[in-house]
Amino acid sequence: MREVVFGRVAELIDHYQLHQTGTLVKLTPLEDMFPIRYEPLARMGILGACHPPKSGEVSAANPARILLDDGMPDRLERVVYAHEVGHGILGHRGELAFGPMSEWFSGKNEREAWEVAAMLLVPREALMPYVEASTIAAICEVPEELVHLAARL
Repeated sequence: MREVVFGRVAELIDHYQLHQTGTLVKLTPLEDMFPIRYEPLARMGILGACHPPKSGEVSAANPARILLDDGMPDRLERVVYAHEVGHGILGHRGELAFGPMSEWFSGKNEREAWEVAAMLLVPREALMPYVEASTIAAICEVPEELVHLAARL
């Protein structure tokens, strides 16, 4: 299963040339498959949610809809969006993660969605063994946890 999902993510990265623009990955090309709607979610204690298609694989004709908090800073929005795309690709249903980001890595579904986010947002070329993770995180504009996760994938 894991290899299939990682293969699907790699196909999206290649198809949309997400890593061709350098270290700051723009995810807007994915919005045909993962359209965004903004809502005041933070008041409910969440920053994002994914409504996967009722059946079948996500595609432009069968999109997974992403809800994002309407007051989130742009830098955080990219990260939360990538995470929710992960849930959509993985077909996760019916779970919400509350609490600080450090707690978002608990649970199988949350870890898997963060792995997808790491693959999307941290290009392999950015992972240089002689560069500190904090520096890579700053360049890619992601939390340092995603750099560490990307390095393990």
